[in-house]
Amino acid sequence: MSAEIPTEEEAVALELPKGMPVLVALRVICSDGGRPIEAMLMTKAAHRYRMLYRLQVPQEEEAAGEAA
Repeated sequence: MSAEIPTEEEAVALELPKGMPVLVALRVICSDGGRPIEAMLMTKAAHRYRMLYRLQVPQEEEAAGEAA
């Protein structure tokens, strides 16, 4: 994710005041086998969004079992 100054086209489409930044995020969703099945590039008006991410992290025992 990054904060950027929008292009003129993005600013018009999002109805942004001049100089208002956007949040740009690339999201890739993978199958259970790890193959990418969806990719999305999102551009959002920074002042209209609060991002919250929850990532599931395997427990040490699960990670060790996958490595074996």
